[in-house]
Amino acid sequence: MLRYEEGFADRADRNGRKIEQLTFGLIPAQTASSRILSLGLRWDISQQWMLKAEYQRHIGNFILSEIENPSFSNLDEHWDLFAVQAAFRF
Repeated sequence: MLRYEEGFADRADRNGRKIEQLTFGLIPAQTASSRILSLGLRWDISQQWMLKAEYQRHIGNFILSEIENPSFSNLDEHWDLFAVQAAFRF
């Protein structure tokens, strides 16, 4: 699987610079957009078992929740996610 995603708080401000200027830097530009490139593999071992691995390269923090991440100024603009899943179907 190969996927590219984009998300923006404001289409007219795709890089978030306007919101950072309007808030005098209180809201960093990276929180107003996300660009994600994903690469994944899936292996059906049998009819019941499936293994899946996925790697994501993120630029921006727009997809992150403020509840779990209350201090956006401490977040990195560039970050990675790696996930592995085993599933059993019955």
